[in-house]
Amino acid sequence: MEITIIIPTRNRAEILKKTLDSINNLNSFDLEWEVLIIDNASTDDTKDVVNRISKESNYPIRYIYEKNVGLHFARNRAVTETKSNIVAYLDDDVVVEPNWLKGAVCIRENKCEAVIGKILPLWEITPPKYVLEFLRGGIYGPYSILDCGEKRIHDFKYFFGGNLFILRDIIIKLKGFHPDGFPQRDIIYRGDGEGGFFRKFSKAGYRCYYEPEAAIYHVIPSERINLNYLKRRYYNQGISDSFTKIRKLYEVDKINTLSKKNISLSIIYHILILIYNACKGVCTLLTFNHVNKYGIIKLILLFNSLKGYYFHQSKVIKNTDLFHWVIKDNYLTNE
Repeated sequence: MEITIIIPTRNRAEILKKTLDSINNLNSFDLEWEVLIIDNASTDDTKDVVNRISKESNYPIRYIYEKNVGLHFARNRAVTETKSNIVAYLDDDVVVEPNWLKGAVCIRENKCEAVIGKILPLWEITPPKYVLEFLRGGIYGPYSILDCGEKRIHDFKYFFGGNLFILRDIIIKLKGFHPDGFPQRDIIYRGDGEGGFFRKFSKAGYRCYYEPEAAIYHVIPSERINLNYLKRRYYNQGISDSFTKIRKLYEVDKINTLSKKNISLSIIYHILILIYNACKGVCTLLTFNHVNKYGIIKLILLFNSLKGYYFHQSKVIKNTDLFHWVIKDNYLTNE
C-alpha cells in the first residue's frame, strides 16, 4: 500500500464506528490506501466492531491488538506493522472530510516530509464563552483544535497526532513518538508525545506543511466541555512540560539524575513562564466584558499546569527508573 491510515483506539468502539464510516466517503486522489486499527488494550467490544465494519466497508481494514497501554505504544507499533511509504495518523473520535487524503498528495509530490491538516470542533453541546476565547487563536491543544485558515502554510511549526501525514521512514529514523496518552493511574509515565517528536523532526531539517483541505472534525462530548476537564488537561500538560525540561537538561548538561538543584531551578523557571503567560492573557483581553471570569479561569488552569509540573519533577527526582524512562533514546522499542 502507498499509504496506511493509522487509528489508535482504546475503549471507544461506538465513536470509532463513526470515524470508519466517514472514511468510506474519501476521495482517493489515485492513492492506494488501507486502514490499520491499533487497539490499545481495549476492554469494550472494539474488536467485534472493527471486524463487523471491515466486512461492509469499501476499503481494507486491519486490526492489531497492542497490550501496552499508552498512546505512543500504539502509534509506534503501527510503524512496525506496515510497509507503506506514507502513514497518516487519525484519532478515533473524528469525522474526516472527503478531501482529507489531500494531505498525502503534498508528500507524494516530494514537497514536504509531513503534513498537518485542519482540525475543527464538533461540539456535542454549546461551549461556554471562556472556552471559545481559548480558541480565538485557532490552535488549542486541550481540545486538539487546529484552524489556521484556508491557505496552505509551508514550514508549519506544530504536530497534532490526531491528523498527521508523515513518511514512515522518518518515524523510524527519529526513533518514534514520545510517551503520551496514559490513564491517570499511570500518569507519571506521560511524556510530550507528538510535540517532542516534532522537535526532533524540526531539528533534523524536515519540512511540514499545513494543508487546510485535509480537514477533520473532532468530536467533543459534553463531559469534556467544563472546567474540571480543562483543569485535568492542564495538569497533564504540566507533566509533559516537565518531561520536556528534563530531556533538555539531559541533552545539554548530560545529567545522569535529577538533583534538587535541577528541580528548584526548573520550577522557578516554570513559575516565571506561568506568570508571564497569565499576565499576557489577561492584558490582551481587557476589552471583553467577561475578562475577569476569563482571567481567573486562565490563572486556575495555568496553576494546575504548575501542579502537574511539580508532581512529575518530584516523582522523577526520587525514581531512577522513571528518570531513565524520560531520557530514553528510542521509544520504538519496549525495552
